Amino acid sequence: MRMANEPHQTASLNAFRKDKAKRRNASRKLRMHFCVPLVTALLLLVSFIALKGCSDSVYISFGNHSNIAHIIRSFDEVEAFKLLEEQVAMGARVPNTDAHKKCMLWLEKQMKKYTDQVHIQHFEVSWRNETYKLANIIALFAGLSGDTLLIGTHWDCHPTADKDKDLAKRTEPVPGANDGASGTAVLLELAKVLKTYTPPITVMLALFDGEDFGEYTYGSKHFVSSPTPYMPDAVIIIDMVGDADLRISNELNSIEHSRKLWETLMESVRALSYGKYFGGSNVRISDDHIPFIKAGKEAILLIDFDYPYWHTTDDTPDKCSQASLGIIGRLLIRFIFVDAKKFFGSN
Repeated sequence: MRMANEPHQTASLNAFRKDKAKRRNASRKLRMHFCVPLVTALLLLVSFIALKGCSDSVYISFGNHSNIAHIIRSFDEVEAFKLLEEQVAMGARVPNTDAHKKCMLWLEKQMKKYTDQVHIQHFEVSWRNETYKLANIIALFAGLSGDTLLIGTHWDCHPTADKDKDLAKRTEPVPGANDGASGTAVLLELAKVLKTYTPPITVMLALFDGEDFGEYTYGSKHFVSSPTPYMPDAVIIIDMVGDADLRISNELNSIEHSRKLWETLMESVRALSYGKYFGGSNVRISDDHIPFIKAGKEAILLIDFDYPYWHTTDDTPDKCSQASLGIIGRLLIRFIFVDAKKFFGSN
């Protein structure tokens, strides 16, 4: 990510209509795009509702507060932190490196544990007269409605520690424990929850590549501009959410352009008494939410931009905490299973 003072590419897309019939049709198209037979998908949906479960997935009455609390508590922050550490152990995930290739295959394998609807968007970008191979990893979790929320993060690392206090280290890559691995770890653990409990809305988890590389946000730009039959109704991007001293910034692009989504998420924050982890500095950041805003979608960014180890060689797991990952993971679960309907219900 970067401070928002540079131009971005724009992309035009056909937005989904908001009536219920179109939403159901969009959900079917989404499933077809991920190469899942439509008949199978419909049978699964019927079984979720009629049988209250299909194999290891559980349908829950969302009006039951004890059930909601159980789902929220099911996010395992200890396992999430292990996933963060495992990414960092591979090395800096900079495009065209062995660590990047290894991590891409690992992420695909991890996501396929939780859904067979995983799509890899391979694409190439040119920067400084060199071609780089990048990949977005998109996982779909079909819900009880066609209202679609995309939750995304980036999994790549910044190629140079350009903010390091040690000038000799500024050409070294960033380990990316917080800036890259933290959001990815949260989404992988969230995928486990969504496999177990069928959400009331359809959820797409997107691991974007190339956000922190070259001219930035390559992955989200590619997603938005690709000629695909699907597009989410709303977007939440998480980035740098593992800081041991977590304080989510007030990201002004999010608040100004997607106020309704931001305020609805803040209802989830208040419901969980997480206010002390929010209300950080006012910042305007160019991140993976911007291409979606330019495409006419409500999209917000959750980021702790006061992290002192940003773009340094000290962005290591010891600067992060499992508690912070748990806070963000539980917040997203609360929003998906409770408060998202308030946003979609009046859109």
